[in-house]
Amino acid sequence: MSKQLRNATLYLVAWLMSAGALLAQTKISGNITDATTRDGLVGVSVQVKGKVIGTISDSKGNFSLTT
Repeated sequence: MSKQLRNATLYLVAWLMSAGALLAQTKISGNITDATTRDGLVGVSVQVKGKVIGTISDSKGNFSLTT
């Protein structure tokens, strides 16, 4: 295998691995509201079941996390 071909192959493998890592991330976001008043709920704990990751809703009930 030529040096250029080997280098091109290594670059391709490195790029595919980094692209796979980006695709593996999932962003979860939303808004938590009171069912009656529709006001945003502050300080609600949001957790991903089976994972050690979570967040708390802000002053308007919004939350966002990346797994």
